[in-house]
Amino acid sequence: MLQPTWSAAARLRQLHAKICDLAASTPSILSHSEAARALENEVLHALVNCFVGSVRHVPRQRRHIEIVNAFERVLTQRLSEPLTVARISAEIGVPERTLRACCLHVLGMSPSRYLRLRRLNMVRPALQQANPAPGAVTELARRYGFSELGRFARSYRQTFGETPSATLRSSPQALVRSPV
Repeated sequence: MLQPTWSAAARLRQLHAKICDLAASTPSILSHSEAARALENEVLHALVNCFVGSVRHVPRQRRHIEIVNAFERVLTQRLSEPLTVARISAEIGVPERTLRACCLHVLGMSPSRYLRLRRLNMVRPALQQANPAPGAVTELARRYGFSELGRFARSYRQTFGETPSATLRSSPQALVRSPV
């Protein structure tokens, strides 16, 4: 069972309350992709800190945490680039197998799954705010590092329960343009 440190759990609770307050008092701020992305990054870092704080710091576990933190830094810096586990592993200086083991231990999922979920959670708000012009889904998918569009669409639908084009059609720009 994970037991984050008191301070890490308090930070996550504080952040949750802040987001709930924003959603209740100023919901329009959450529709801005930059604000949503900033909040998402804060939540991800708070969650990682909860995982980090929940592990007893014996040398091996500490090393796993350091590797996952390095992995997270690379993702944050290069999320729109076509990253592979091999490339990330080389950049942080560990074998792929080690990165996979560390991610499974600390994050509870493979590095490729975590990377895909991070990208999907960044492309969704962009689709929600985008102008529904032809090619918008393709352009946004590529901007967030998805090169295989069929795989992107399947993953998106599995994660969010709708197609990327359905999300785009429900964007405020699409609703303004649609006849009433």
